[in-house]
Amino acid sequence: MTIKSDLQLSLLDRDEALRRVAENSQPWFDRAMAELRVAHMPPYVTGEDIRLQLKIEPPHHHNAWGALIAGAIREGLIEPTGKWVHMRIRTSHARRNPIYKWMR
Repeated sequence: MTIKSDLQLSLLDRDEALRRVAENSQPWFDRAMAELRVAHMPPYVTGEDIRLQLKIEPPHHHNAWGALIAGAIREGLIEPTGKWVHMRIRTSHARRNPIYKWMR
């Protein structure tokens, strides 16, 4: 029997939460992914950049944006760089935001 570490369990919990958010936002998530697949982005983007660039209605829950970014990583649209910047939108309270390489 394999015992999973707290980190492994945390990653599984995160992935499950993102899956549920995407599933509960399915029509929005599908539209957002379709828009993202054809979007023209700069070579390096943040999730905030993507959110500001896509011209779609907001999701029913703000965590759907995280599910969208996770979906973009899974599809190979973006790739994490390991670098971070502060978010610019005031309501984001300057949280740190990963920088991704746009792969299209």
